[in-house]
Amino acid sequence: MMINPSSSLTLITIISALLSTIIGLTNAKKQYPTHLTLTQLSPLLDSETAAEFQTTTSSPKELSDESTWNAANIYEWTKALAAEESTNSSSSSSQKKKYPYLLCHTGTNMSGWQRRLAIASAINETLHDNGNDDEDEDEDELYLHTLYNEQDYLCVYGQLLASVAISLTNETFVVQPLLASLKMIKGAVEGLKEEYAKSLSDATAEEYFPRVDMQLCP
Repeated sequence: MMINPSSSLTLITIISALLSTIIGLTNAKKQYPTHLTLTQLSPLLDSETAAEFQTTTSSPKELSDESTWNAANIYEWTKALAAEESTNSSSSSSQKKKYPYLLCHTGTNMSGWQRRLAIASAINETLHDNGNDDEDEDEDELYLHTLYNEQDYLCVYGQLLASVAISLTNETFVVQPLLASLKMIKGAVEGLKEEYAKSLSDATAEEYFPRVDMQLCP
């Protein structure tokens, strides 16, 4: 069965929209950290997110896109928390499934280093409160890779347990789950569509054997 690759992101968007009401009801009492808006994401990552969630600049559509984006983020939190909870409670944190996040600090009158220390301190405090600081330090070492460091804010990348990442609710923190489209470089889907079109063309299909290798990091 032939599957049109152009439908992949559309399907994700539709599913996110359909689940938004259910997710909103089941998570009404749960507090999630602030995540980045579509506009804030643009200078940080050159990804497929705009193609998936922001297809027009008209005001009504922008509101619709942002609503779908919010629902997609909540779904990602729900998935990550469920994956962690399904792990045996006796397992160490290094054996539990961690998910990737962009961790940003927007505190004013602070250097990038001070913001980085604040993020690391908040994470370590949560690990301590959850009883994870007694484990082998080499197994649970925290790696934060700088993605953006300017006067307005700092953003780093790291892999954390969802229960740890979701605790960063201070007003100076922004925690962005890495949705699938954020892991794909801008133009990836358009490139797949072009290759797919070539495979169907009478001029090129006979001797055309497209191959696509893709790996989405966890």
